[in-house]
Amino acid sequence: MDVTNAKIARTITWIAAGIALIVAMALPFIYFISTYQTEVAIMVTEAEISSQVASQIVNANPELWRFQQSKLAEFLTRRPRQSVREARRIIDLNGKLIAENLEISSHPIIWRSADILDAGVPVGHIEIGRSLLPLLLKTAGLALLGVLIGGVIFVALRVLPLRALDRAMAENFRLIDELKRGQAELSRSNDELQQFAYVASHDLQEPLRMVGSFSQLLSKRYGDKLDSTANEYIGYMGDAAKRMQGLIADLLNYSRVGAKAKELAPTDCEVILAKAMTNLQTAARESGARVTHDPLPAVLGDDTQLAQLFQNLIGNAIKYRDSKPPEIHIGCAREGGHWRFAVKDNGIGIDPKYTEKIFVVFQRLHSRQEYSGSGIGLAICKKIVERHGGKIWVESEPGKGSTFYFTLPAMAPVGAGEAP
Repeated sequence: MDVTNAKIARTITWIAAGIALIVAMALPFIYFISTYQTEVAIMVTEAEISSQVASQIVNANPELWRFQQSKLAEFLTRRPRQSVREARRIIDLNGKLIAENLEISSHPIIWRSADILDAGVPVGHIEIGRSLLPLLLKTAGLALLGVLIGGVIFVALRVLPLRALDRAMAENFRLIDELKRGQAELSRSNDELQQFAYVASHDLQEPLRMVGSFSQLLSKRYGDKLDSTANEYIGYMGDAAKRMQGLIADLLNYSRVGAKAKELAPTDCEVILAKAMTNLQTAARESGARVTHDPLPAVLGDDTQLAQLFQNLIGNAIKYRDSKPPEIHIGCAREGGHWRFAVKDNGIGIDPKYTEKIFVVFQRLHSRQEYSGSGIGLAICKKIVERHGGKIWVESEPGKGSTFYFTLPAMAPVGAGEAP
């Protein structure tokens, strides 16, 4: 973080210095160029006017050019702006000085000239010169002022942003600390919740087993002495105990996704699918299911959890079927740094408005009389996929089957399991 701050401070310093330098140079430069161009334009205009007047004098007095140079010198003193000191001179075509009026002698001097005509023929030219010294002195003064303004700008652009940066970084550090504390608290709460669910599931199993055992014992020993209603109630009690045991077992599996998870490691999905199908072989045989798949790749995952993921999705595809034998296909395609898996079936389908609800714990779309289960299987799938850094979703329509998609992080292929 300190290195980043130093880079930002250097960047701000360079930007502030660049802007201050531009301001310090621009002010005197713009003044000098604009004033110089104005002075030159005025001198050119005055030279042209003076040459026209001199031409008229020469045309009216042809001998003036040769014999009355003093009058030309007197003419040079007559000009419209007496407040401006300048030098004037008249030179013939051979470069001979005819007349001059020097009010300045300091250098550097800028000169501008215009031709003097006699009957339309150039006989010489008049030159007007002005000293650059006043302009240079004013420019130097503006340069000092520009340096002062640039310094103020540099301080403003460097100090103020750096102070704002320091305040922002302090606030960021404070927020980061709060976030870390919040994450630590959330992690602690999750650990406690998972531990509670794990312990509670174990602790609840024993009394439920006792309820189930004693209901069976009661039915076996006293069933012939009780009426049909009492036996029916005993049956309800036993069934409820079994369902509760199933729910607790599912809840235990759900809590284990985070609490008893293994480190992610290269895992061959061909092997994982084979394990899942071994666990489902009875259900697949009884339903007449046909399961096919693309070549499956190696991924970075927990082999136990991935086996449960495939088993839950394929098991649901077998369970939620209509009169036709289930046809299930597991597809796979590479998408950047992930593999996208697709478990497609020809079952009863799902209404699109429930595609989010089915991944919530204990959410069921059908009654227990229609389809058995606790409603936690897809929630476990979602938790497993998210623990692997992926996402899971479903696309389906009622009566047209379902396709469950999920993504897993890609790895180099293990053996001959990678899809082309």
